Amino acid sequence: MVMLCKSLNSDKLELYAKVAQNKIAEVKEDGDRMRMIVKNKEITLLNRTGKDVTFRYPEFTTIDLPDTTVDGEICVVNDRGISVFNDGIAHRTHLKDPALIKSAVKVYPVIFIAFDLLELENTNYRHRPFKERRDVLETIDIELHKNIQLVTQSKDIMGLWKYVTELGGEGIVIKDLNEFYYEGKRKDAWTKVKDVNETDLYFNGYEVQPRGITLTNNDEIRVVVNGEQSKEVRNIIDDNGIVHVTIRHLGEKTKNDKYRQPTFLKLVVEDC
Repeated sequence: MVMLCKSLNSDKLELYAKVAQNKIAEVKEDGDRMRMIVKNKEITLLNRTGKDVTFRYPEFTTIDLPDTTVDGEICVVNDRGISVFNDGIAHRTHLKDPALIKSAVKVYPVIFIAFDLLELENTNYRHRPFKERRDVLETIDIELHKNIQLVTQSKDIMGLWKYVTELGGEGIVIKDLNEFYYEGKRKDAWTKVKDVNETDLYFNGYEVQPRGITLTNNDEIRVVVNGEQSKEVRNIIDDNGIVHVTIRHLGEKTKNDKYRQPTFLKLVVEDC
């Protein structure tokens, strides 16, 4: 349903930015991908599988716009204006009970961050350049709705990267200004760059899983290790009671002092 992105390592970003032509950078939001459809001024929200989830977000009912289809993301933003997943939209995504939804609106209010214009008044914009789609999107006053805003973008790729990462954001997406919109295809037109960090941690326990193990420690951090590596890591804990590993994670810790999307990278070789 939605356009997919290829990835770029953050350590290669500066070199990429120097040679990038006809590119623009946008803030990479950490929310739920969503398509907003406006018909007869009524709003419908479809998730990435095409399911109607409008009932989950009573912030959106009507908007004084012509018939429009917009690609974007439903987000909860923190006090720094950065969208957050575990401490934010995760508390809204799967709610079904009307009472719980009503309560969550007060604690975790959402905004729709618009990325792209797909249709406007029965005109299909998918096969028009991205710059044209964005220019038209900026003319239809979508931000008159208090819970809708356009994604922040800049031609200064490194400048936006530094701004986002200093605030603890997930990263940026680099887009080709001349490219069309492709449904469900991974294209070079969109390149995502995440703020990935590495941290060394100790683990003193594990849980056996079908494909490997899940490492655990006294700080309640859990990291999955699969395949052959899991056997070596497991043996070290069995023999020594503890293992020292490097994990990768996104940006800063959450407000609950947890690492965001931690993944196992390697064993740490201890100095003798």
